[in-house]
Amino acid sequence: MKLLHKIKRQCSNLTLQVWSLFTRTPDRVRLNVPYTSQFANPSWAEMVLKDNQPIERDLLWEESGARSVKEYKRWVLSICGMACTLMALQFYKKGTFKTIPLARDAAKVGVYKKDGDGISSMQYVPYVKWIRKFNLSATIYSRISFRSLCYLLSKQRLVIASVNPNIRGFSTAPSTQVGGHLILITGYNKKDKTVTFHNPSGFENSQTQSNHTVSLKEFTIYFSGQGIALKNRR
Repeated sequence: MKLLHKIKRQCSNLTLQVWSLFTRTPDRVRLNVPYTSQFANPSWAEMVLKDNQPIERDLLWEESGARSVKEYKRWVLSICGMACTLMALQFYKKGTFKTIPLARDAAKVGVYKKDGDGISSMQYVPYVKWIRKFNLSATIYSRISFRSLCYLLSKQRLVIASVNPNIRGFSTAPSTQVGGHLILITGYNKKDKTVTFHNPSGFENSQTQSNHTVSLKEFTIYFSGQGIALKNRR
């Protein structure tokens, strides 16, 4: 089964590369995507990740849809993927949702698994099947170039990208770590060579949450090249 998924992914990579190479795209794209933080209170991301404040002191925890502050604490550091998903669901006008109920539902089909006392990162293959229930299709890519990003966004396909968490401008992970955090790509500018994205755990004070724009050179430092492209199945 793993070999089959690997072959399928390589075929998807090749198809994307061909379409990207032969399709003309606009010089810039900025999709109008509503922002959602993985923290109930967006300002609390910095409080927890930078200032080491206890998660349970986030007084807005109920806004996440958690049943208790204990459940909120258990999930909040693992739901960057669900925050990206919620933003995509809003962009494609699929309804109103909250992050932790989405995560609970996704966990039923293996998108999240128990990992010791915590929760695993988002599992891509089960995610592709799960997201269909919202009438969205998802394709996993393991080699996404800037040209490919431009192609996907020009087709109104949002990209959940795997990056090193330090892309927010504050180090919480080894610089050599590949992936570990998910962001939602919302735009690009070919002339300026920039990439724009929503970061579910970005910091409010440094303006790295909504439509944070960085140079392609900087983005490449943190981007693993892997991600999931979403498409409205209508």
